[in-house]
Amino acid sequence: MFYDAIIIGGSFAGLSAALYLGRARRSVLVLDTGAPRNRFAAASHGFFAQDGSDPKTMLDTMRGQVAAYPTVQFQNRKALDVVQRDGAFQVMLETGETAAAARLLLAFGVSDILPSLPGIAERWGNLAIGVPALILVAISLIGVPFVTRWALRSFSDLTRRLDRIDLDTRGALVEERGLPSEVLRLVRDINRALRRLDNGFEATERFFVNAAHELRTPIAVLQVRIDTLSPGADKTHLQTSIKRLTAIANQLLDTEKYRQKPQQNAPVDLNTIVSKVVADLAPLAIAEGYEISFDSDAEGLFVPGDAEALERAFVNLLPHCTHSLSIGRLRRVRKQIRREQPTTNVMLLTNCRP
Repeated sequence: MFYDAIIIGGSFAGLSAALYLGRARRSVLVLDTGAPRNRFAAASHGFFAQDGSDPKTMLDTMRGQVAAYPTVQFQNRKALDVVQRDGAFQVMLETGETAAAARLLLAFGVSDILPSLPGIAERWGNLAIGVPALILVAISLIGVPFVTRWALRSFSDLTRRLDRIDLDTRGALVEERGLPSEVLRLVRDINRALRRLDNGFEATERFFVNAAHELRTPIAVLQVRIDTLSPGADKTHLQTSIKRLTAIANQLLDTEKYRQKPQQNAPVDLNTIVSKVVADLAPLAIAEGYEISFDSDAEGLFVPGDAEALERAFVNLLPHCTHSLSIGRLRRVRKQIRREQPTTNVMLLTNCRP
C-alpha cells in the first residue's frame, strides 16, 4: 500500500504529527516498537496540563484519539532501512516487507547508549539516576564552599596583610609580593591612598613645627621691646598678650613633640610631678605678687601615664588659675592632692583665694 506519509516513531512527537495528518484525511502509517525513551520515568513533568501524569497512560490515551481517524494505521514493527526511489520513500521493515510513501517523517527522537555494566539497564531511570543525583548534591554542598574559599583565598591573604598594618606607624604599606593580578591592582590603590595620607600628615607636622619656630623669634623680639616701655596699663596688657602667644607657641611644639615621641605608660609619682611644677613656677608667681604652695596627704601616689605629658598639663593648669583671678588681687594659690580611693581615683584640688 502506498501512503501519503510514513511516520517512524509513535511516541509524543510521532502521534502529534499523525493527529494533524489524520485530521487532514491523509493516509498515514505509524511505525513504532513500543519502547519510548521515557518508559523508565514514573511521571511526566513540564508538559502542559499533564504535569505528574503517567507517561504510559498519556501515550495510550493519545494513541486512542489518533486511531479514531480511519486514514491512520499503526504497525508495531521496526524500520531497518529507507531508500528513495522514483520520487517515493521505500521503508524496509524487520519482517521483510516494504512500505512506500510520498513523505517520510522521522520522529523516533534519541536513544540512551548505556555503558556495558551488569544491572544498569534494569536500574536506569530510577536508582541509576538517583544515586548520581545524590552524589551531585553532596558535591554541591561540600565541594562548592571549598572551591569558593579556594577561589577567594587571595582576599583572605589580603585581609591578613591589612591586619598586620600598624596605623600608628608612618609609612606602613600593604605588602604586594605574592598577590594575584586581580588583587594586586586593589592593593596598589590602597598603598597609594596610604601614601597620600602620610604626605598629608607630614605636611601638617611641618606646618606646626615651622609655625612654632617662626613665632618664637618675633615673640621674643616683641617681648624685649615691650619690656623697655614705661610702666603702665598698656604695658601690662601687652605683656599678658605676649605670655599668651608664648604659651600657644610652646603648646604647638609640645604637640609636635608628642607626635614624634610615642606616649609612655609607666608608673608616675604625682607628688613628684606637682611639686616640681610648683617649684618651677614659684619665682614667676612671687614676681606677680602671688603666694604658691603645694600640700599632699597621699604618699607614694603612683598612676600609669607619661611623666612629661602630665607635667605639661599641670604647667598649663596653674597659669589659667592665676590669670582668671588676677583682677581680684590674687594672694594665694594652693595645690592639694587627695586620694579618693586607695588604688584608682586621684583628685587634684587647686584652691585660689584672693
